[in-house]
Amino acid sequence: MNTLAAMGSSPFWLLFAMGLTHTFLDVVPASFLGVPDEETAVGLLPAHRLVIRGMGREVLRIALWSSFLAVILALPLAPLYIRVASGYNPSYGRLLVIAVAAVIVLSEGRGRWLRALALFLLSGVLGLAVLRAASLSEPFYHLFTGLFGVPTLLVAIQSGGRVGRQGREDLTNYPVPIVPIVLGTVAGAAASLIPAFTASLAALLASPLARGEREYLGVVYSANTANFLFGIVNYASTGRTRNGVAVALARAGNPLPGLGVIMVGAVLIGALALLAGAAAGEAVIRGVEKIETAKLNAATLLLLGAISLWLDGLRGLWVMLTASALGFLPLIFGTRRLVLMGVLAVPVLFG
Repeated sequence: MNTLAAMGSSPFWLLFAMGLTHTFLDVVPASFLGVPDEETAVGLLPAHRLVIRGMGREVLRIALWSSFLAVILALPLAPLYIRVASGYNPSYGRLLVIAVAAVIVLSEGRGRWLRALALFLLSGVLGLAVLRAASLSEPFYHLFTGLFGVPTLLVAIQSGGRVGRQGREDLTNYPVPIVPIVLGTVAGAAASLIPAFTASLAALLASPLARGEREYLGVVYSANTANFLFGIVNYASTGRTRNGVAVALARAGNPLPGLGVIMVGAVLIGALALLAGAAAGEAVIRGVEKIETAKLNAATLLLLGAISLWLDGLRGLWVMLTASALGFLPLIFGTRRLVLMGVLAVPVLFG
């Protein structure tokens, strides 16, 4: 989503609609193609496990409804959020980042937390070096594509095979996990207050209260949408930028609609994104059932490299390749890739 910042001259409603719709549709690459962004990286494996068991349509339904209900829940939460955002102090954010870093590292358990700490700090050093010295227009694209996207794609290419046939049963028999969606929405709103505190980190904090893969996905995708929407509310009410679209809006300098208009627009756009996501997801499911995913992932990998070159030339590609090498280390050391979120947390602490 942060690559939208390159479109700084676009009108508000175009950027807003693209950003909000993205939070609905990113379930498709994250689940069926294995290319998550920083906001959905934490939900990658549970979604993939369900897809492998032929439950891709259920994953799609949970993700889309979690995103839409997060938009609805944002309506009553917005006034309270604005009051909290107006009193935000950066020192609070640093303290929370330290707490989250401790949770990420220590939750790896005895015997692995030292390795997790090393990877957390190593990714943090990479983040500091790139953000301070690389002078890239889109540093987060190269970093997150390398850390999370490229290793996943290469592993998927090596394993080969097909996604397999997805069930076609009536999905109305599967209830949408309401309580986890409420938790994810609140967590995503809280994350939007703090620079570099992503929806993935917010979902991690809320996930212990989720039981099973479906509730976990409800937390992840509601947090993702809430994080974006409240980030825009934060920018509209305080002027602080917390996501790529807010950065693009700040660069454009165009006047913003009132908060009430923004929230009503979010509901309308969310409803359209819900319908579009269902149609697009169904088309992708039918497609991936028939093709070899190794070839599709290889083409995706080449596209990601081409985008990196287009955005920042050889320097951007070098950063992506360096981050990719680091992205393989959790697989070697037996830790979760979430420890690589140090790439954001460390620059916040020392920036």
